[in-house]
Amino acid sequence: MNIIITGFMGSGKTTIGRKLAKLIEYSFVDTDSEIEDDQGCSVSEIFKYGGEECFREMETRLLEKLKNIDNSVIATGGGIVLREENRKMLKGIGKRVYLRVPEEELARRLKNDRNRPLLMNNNPDIVVQGMLKERGLLYEQAECIIDTTQRSPHQIATEIANFVMQTTNATFESALKKLEETVDKLEEGSIPLDEALTTFESGVRWSRECKKFLENAEQRIETILKNENGEYEQKEFVLDK
Repeated sequence: MNIIITGFMGSGKTTIGRKLAKLIEYSFVDTDSEIEDDQGCSVSEIFKYGGEECFREMETRLLEKLKNIDNSVIATGGGIVLREENRKMLKGIGKRVYLRVPEEELARRLKNDRNRPLLMNNNPDIVVQGMLKERGLLYEQAECIIDTTQRSPHQIATEIANFVMQTTNATFESALKKLEETVDKLEEGSIPLDEALTTFESGVRWSRECKKFLENAEQRIETILKNENGEYEQKEFVLDK
């Protein structure tokens, strides 16, 4: 399973994505960085010489490649949700997490940022207001929405990790249920033996992977949340048993 971090520019997608990837031992992918490495120039240069549509096409091509990866945290560009085809691919690639930041806070963060192509030579307040109106509902299609107000990157990453744990646990339980149903059908003689074995082998493999992830993630997160006195900060992270 992949975790896709979405949100407006300046919402902290890369910073939080890196922390989350380290927390749950996933690989980390930043779509803007991937495009820059592939093109040998910055996003700002791509916008300057190729235009926004050119960059959006590069995002779409990159998403096609990302269909084949797994166990990764993917930080996306703020405008990646604008294309319908991108939204469909993002939904198929993994679970989407929207980092929601109040308009006033975004304007404050971006006020003096002139490295963002869409802010160059524009009033940040007006740009933020207009783009949030255009993109807000698209971001909110995510499976998980995190309110980042007055919270540290570590706290936000921990909440997302909790979401990942709950999602993985639900998938684990679903796999076990399917295995039980398959055995019942096999005993009843309602499905062929080869079909049952294929389902059983796949389900057992997935269940083992889920169990291993849950155990490892629980251990790592509890270790990270230990304070200096050796006590656990239970109020910040609660693992559903």
